Amino acid sequence: MKLKRLIPWVFLLAVLGSPGAIAQTPPALQDAGPGVQYLPAGKLSVEQMKGILTQGVTGFLTAGFSPSPYPPADLINQFPPPRYPVKLYKVYYHSVIPELGNQPIRATGLVAIPELKESRLPMISYQHGTVFERTSVPSNLPESYETQFIVAALASQGYAVIAADYFGLGETFVQNTYVVTGATDQACIDLLSASRAVLQAEDKQASHLFLHGWSMGGYNTFRFLKRLEMMGEAVTAASTAAAPTDLRVWISRLILNPQPVDALWLVSAASNMVLAADAYELPGLAQEAIRPEYLEAARKFYAFELSFAAFAAATPSSFKEFFTPAFFASARFGNTPFWNLMEKRENYRWKVTTPFRNFYGEVDEVVPPDVATLPARIAPLFGSTTTAIPAGPKADHRATYLYSLTQLPAWYRQFLK
Repeated sequence: MKLKRLIPWVFLLAVLGSPGAIAQTPPALQDAGPGVQYLPAGKLSVEQMKGILTQGVTGFLTAGFSPSPYPPADLINQFPPPRYPVKLYKVYYHSVIPELGNQPIRATGLVAIPELKESRLPMISYQHGTVFERTSVPSNLPESYETQFIVAALASQGYAVIAADYFGLGETFVQNTYVVTGATDQACIDLLSASRAVLQAEDKQASHLFLHGWSMGGYNTFRFLKRLEMMGEAVTAASTAAAPTDLRVWISRLILNPQPVDALWLVSAASNMVLAADAYELPGLAQEAIRPEYLEAARKFYAFELSFAAFAAATPSSFKEFFTPAFFASARFGNTPFWNLMEKRENYRWKVTTPFRNFYGEVDEVVPPDVATLPARIAPLFGSTTTAIPAGPKADHRATYLYSLTQLPAWYRQFLK
């Protein structure tokens, strides 16, 4: 793969730098309840968040060799000015990994609390997207640019923002649970409970619960919403930005009908998806799916032993060249264990009762509009409440996420009256 052609939206550390230094607070673990501890992780000032929503947005859209076609100024002007400083907390909480027989795990996540006098405040659970570095997680905010944006856009408006790190990332050293659905669901469910305990320890209480997620985090959001509705948990409203909610359809499109617009790093994501399925649910899949000459690099990349740049240099960007002929051919009929697993992971064919907005980009290079809008297009059949919201004719994957953040504050206010 030629690195000069990459769209490096997940590799902005070397390009952007931190959009405003985060003030550091001496760490001191505090108890918030059974199995829940937390520590201060810094504070974002109003000025720092203004920087995130201006210079940060510009860098996010223009970084690398494939800048977004969406003019940064058109997005920057839509963000409401930050109003409140935000305190950051790293949360440690107990959870389990269902795919490993409910193996216990000490998980981590972020709780961001705006400095308000009021004790009750609305809360947003944010589910982050694909990352290729173990440390690019919400609880390590300087390395999680997508989380910085939602904190600057929404926490600064008076919302608590919480975000799980997912198992296998951050400080959890199990194998990466990328698109391992039971584990990811559990991480989000248990962080929600832990976050409420942290809010209470800080003399706060959540008045409403909103959900949002970008890219694969949007997929996780839809699953999380389904689990919460099944549990009888009240969710005020939920949304996704550029979410591949039907994994089988999404991957099949990328393999069977590749287009010039497709992001070249998508093979890297698919490789990690295969390795995670191999580790947790389908032993032997990686050897069947990935060509032998690329298997060692794929295993090291999945284990965070090989950087993305090194993996990209050692492997092709073509699905047909990276995967074995048998695996590639299986996409046509989808009747193998891998494709059956992808079908099992479908998460949008149900009646959603929570108000739901499904943001999509018309020139998205990662999740084609026909895939991103599936939940809204099928909603009338179930009498669901999902609405597709276009981010515009120049909205690629990154711009779709930022556009969604500009729209959420006004939408959320309708439910807070």
